[in-house]
Amino acid sequence: MKQRMTLNKRKAGCFCVQPVNANGQNPVRGKNSQAFCVVAGTTSDSMGGGTSKQGAASTIEPRSVREPANAGGNELPKPPKAIKDVKLYISSFKDEALELSHASGSDFTGTLTKHKLAVLKQIPPEIFVLCHLKELNVSANDIHVLDPAIANLEALTKLDISQNHLSELPDALCELPNLTSLIVSENELVSLPKTIGNLKALTQIIAFKNGITTLPDSIDGCIALEEINFYNNKLTELGPGFFKLANLVELNIAGNALTQLDPIPNLVRLKRCAAYFNRLRSFPDLNHCKELTQVQLYRNQIKELPDLSNLPSLTEVDVNTNLLRQIPESLCTGNANMRMLNLRKNRLVELPSCIGHLTSLEILNLGGNAISSPVPDSIAQLPALVSFLFDDSNLTVLPLALLGLHALVRVDVGRRIDKSDATTTKVMAQLEAICVANRGWLKET
Repeated sequence: MKQRMTLNKRKAGCFCVQPVNANGQNPVRGKNSQAFCVVAGTTSDSMGGGTSKQGAASTIEPRSVREPANAGGNELPKPPKAIKDVKLYISSFKDEALELSHASGSDFTGTLTKHKLAVLKQIPPEIFVLCHLKELNVSANDIHVLDPAIANLEALTKLDISQNHLSELPDALCELPNLTSLIVSENELVSLPKTIGNLKALTQIIAFKNGITTLPDSIDGCIALEEINFYNNKLTELGPGFFKLANLVELNIAGNALTQLDPIPNLVRLKRCAAYFNRLRSFPDLNHCKELTQVQLYRNQIKELPDLSNLPSLTEVDVNTNLLRQIPESLCTGNANMRMLNLRKNRLVELPSCIGHLTSLEILNLGGNAISSPVPDSIAQLPALVSFLFDDSNLTVLPLALLGLHALVRVDVGRRIDKSDATTTKVMAQLEAICVANRGWLKET
């Protein structure tokens, strides 16, 4: 039976481990219960759930855990060699945790929590002898160098070393044949290892908030990659091999200094594409990405939308704050499931009649454009529309077709509405009634 063990602090420098079931109760009591605790860097054993001389509460822990191991100034128990799956959380937060589980004899999972201990300066050397170790989390510490001995952990599948002070990653990291998840966000990295392509099992790279400027050409060797997050780095280009990653599902390259991208015909499994806060003047066509659900290209310098036609899974397109002059008909073709379209702060001068093809649309934001032509009657074909924003535009009249939109909650028609127009006055009054009935509002801003 799997047991979960939780280590809590009872006195300064004293910790106890007690097995608990899914309900948080302690099912293990009796004469054969073995206790183990660490007091100021020493160990003590007691039988039957007794208390140590130093006042530590009794604990339950395998007898193989005996000797203290120094971890950056912290005295922690030496992990048993039988461990196959370890999650090590040691950080500067008030409550941190060390999770241990192994399948040697009786199967158990242990969670050890430490309070207000010094942060790690390095990964404890004792960790590198755990040849069956699968998961290691040393996030939010003060680690400046990742020991090349990390290569000894051949069974490792997940490494989280985020929120440290790493300026580089050793090539030895790329010798881990089973690594599937690499989380190195919020460090001081300027590059990735040139041999990163050796990580054939890697499915996830999370490296946001670093200073990475370029990516190694070998990254196309990471053929299993499904998720890439390079948000908020200093990338100016991605390299020719980047878009050969045919298994990519989620791509986040937002917050960089990219100006252009190569065509991406191989990304047929892509579901989410985030490239906002760059300097992109254009973006590759995405109409071959049939599983695409979200496209976020806002705050760039894009003058023309990529081909987004015939994407049945597409629900969100956000291209606000760009340089678009028109809405292409391709955007309205075959995208009947789109729910949100944000075209705010572009240079649009009209809303095309094809907008009526987006029959599932709930949010339409056209504020901050120069649209002065009348809203097309096809707007009536959007029965699910909840938010219709035309603020800071040149719109002067409103069509009767808007009165068929009974789901409206938020409407902003801008400040240039001609209230001398009888139809417009009637439409505004009834639109406001619809919005108020739906607990919303109508504004003129």
